[in-house]
Amino acid sequence: MSSEVPAGGPFKAALGMHEPLTIEHLKEARRQLSYYCLAEKRFCAEYVKRVKEISLNVASARLEDLAGGEGYAGIDKDLISILGELAGFYADYLSGLLALHGEEVAVIAVAGFEAEGIRLRRGEATVLPPGAAARLTLAGMAKPVKSNAINLRLI
Repeated sequence: MSSEVPAGGPFKAALGMHEPLTIEHLKEARRQLSYYCLAEKRFCAEYVKRVKEISLNVASARLEDLAGGEGYAGIDKDLISILGELAGFYADYLSGLLALHGEEVAVIAVAGFEAEGIRLRRGEATVLPPGAAARLTLAGMAKPVKSNAINLRLI
């Protein structure tokens, strides 16, 4: 069963030998799901439990190993690139490169949005909890403000 997990399964993932994910991998995963879930209900429940556990481990290994890597061409490349973007945002937050008010991140709206009970139009600024700021940044709705200390040194 574990060999049917997409992109090589847990054994290849553990070794860092990640195959590019293809539509064929996803079709095979759906086929296996239908095979096990057409049987008795307990087989389906056990299969789903195990395949989710295995897939979570494979997904974690793939994200860790492939994020930020150049040249990866699987159909999941956009998903993997999101982790790289999130890691970049988080690194800026951890290193003090972002302008903060307490623990909240200062952002400028790139497009109009409403978040955390605040409605912003393009160009307006606010502070948001780190998770909300990260989500809006990754969605292209906001841009984090860099720390003033950095901006002053660049002038």
